[in-house]
Amino acid sequence: MAGLPAISLVGPRACGKTTSARRLAADTVSLNKAEDAAAFLASPDAALARLAEPALVDEWQDAPPVLGAVKRAVDEDPRAGRFILTGSVSIETGTKTWPATGRVTRLNMYALTQREILGVSGELFVDRAVRAEQAELPGADRRLNVFDYLALAAAGGFLDVVIRRSGLARELWLASYLVELLSKDAKRAGTGTAIDYTRLAAYATAVAASSAKVSDTFAASQIRPELAVSRLRPTLHHLRDKGGRHEVDTVLDYGARGVVGIEVKSSSAPSRDDAKHLLWLRERLGERFAAGLVLHTGGHTFELSDKITAAPISTLWAADRH
Repeated sequence: MAGLPAISLVGPRACGKTTSARRLAADTVSLNKAEDAAAFLASPDAALARLAEPALVDEWQDAPPVLGAVKRAVDEDPRAGRFILTGSVSIETGTKTWPATGRVTRLNMYALTQREILGVSGELFVDRAVRAEQAELPGADRRLNVFDYLALAAAGGFLDVVIRRSGLARELWLASYLVELLSKDAKRAGTGTAIDYTRLAAYATAVAASSAKVSDTFAASQIRPELAVSRLRPTLHHLRDKGGRHEVDTVLDYGARGVVGIEVKSSSAPSRDDAKHLLWLRERLGERFAAGLVLHTGGHTFELSDKITAAPISTLWAADRH
């Protein structure tokens, strides 16, 4: 917030948006409370002016006029660190207009990564990956196996779960979260496109039953949050060619610095065949291909081919070599 007058924290429910924002705010108003929302619906500018700054406006979508009030306040006084907005899944899709363009800066938040949970410092994986030859990779945790990775994926990174829940309570919390997501939040998003909720639930069940898909998703959940704070600011993609013959799980595009391809395998002993799509990508990109990684559930890091390395999934959060 040091250089921005107003920010909007955007992310999934329970990822810690409000908890994090409260640590920065001098005053907080929650507009899902009827009495607070009434004041902002009746006179948003006056209600906003009464808040000490930095002011956190939580669940702002329950009183949409507050957004215009924030815009007007920032137009009048654009100094940094004035307002933080947080809200629910319906914020962007349920609002017909966004009057705060250029005044409120969007910041993405995600569930905690293993790097954050374990308190690992040092260079981010996405900043290191562009030079991901074997010698440049940090020492991964060789003790972890496929069952450990599946357990980490199942535990997730939601703040409340990580800090307060374990065992059966954690399982019940996550099961309830999924039900709410499929039965309510997807409908509230109001995308304008018909959603087959039965198929959506069936897809979620199928993903959970596949160790390969769980490993893919878990790895992506470690990589995506780093993009928001990366020094190199790569863009994240999934690549599948027109005929479906070649598919790369994750592609990081660093612009002039090149492209990194990442494949995730549930195997503990990947072979050159597991890197076939990365070999294809290297051939297609030529000099733009900076590096390829096959992340796996084993404990060893080794070269599969020129610029293509096999490494444990825990490389994503491993500490720098000393």
